[in-house]
Amino acid sequence: MADWSDIRSTLASWVSGITGLTCYWHRRPRPAHFGDNYAILDLTGRRTVGNDEIVTEYDDTQPAGREIRRYQIGQRQFTFPIQIRCQRTSDDVDAMHYTSLIRDAVCLPDTTEAALKTADISFARVLAETDLDYLLDNRNLTVAQLDLLLNASSIREDIPTGWVETLDDFKFYDVVDPDVPVLIWTGDIDVG
Repeated sequence: MADWSDIRSTLASWVSGITGLTCYWHRRPRPAHFGDNYAILDLTGRRTVGNDEIVTEYDDTQPAGREIRRYQIGQRQFTFPIQIRCQRTSDDVDAMHYTSLIRDAVCLPDTTEAALKTADISFARVLAETDLDYLLDNRNLTVAQLDLLLNASSIREDIPTGWVETLDDFKFYDVVDPDVPVLIWTGDIDVG
């Protein structure tokens, strides 16, 4: 399964690294904020892309009976809304300035791709970039929201086993003479 705790901390660090803003998560407890500008982050619209697949691997470092490992692997997508709230309204510190900083960094290899890769997520596309009017505690704020579509990988391991399959009606021959093989045994056998 996707590690949502790791995803949250990675995304908050990424946004903070690009903008320099303090980040808070929507629907999470947060202290009172007394600074001029801050970001509210959220994770919404989680969905599966395509069908998950089962991958089997042989791990000879595991003890006997646990060397066959199976995983369910799939791709997930989710929307990452970033809402910037600013008390200042000059062009270099308003909310639109900060969403533009993020928008203009989403494809950078070192700033974004490498940072998001640590949590097995990647940028897919920008869904929306919106300016909002907002009044909070009788203060006018500039508020802008950027919605990003992100991909995440999901992997879940099944119980390890030591058997691959059962061969039905297996025949065992004694081959003294290749032209006349002698049947010694017939039966089912587990191959592991």
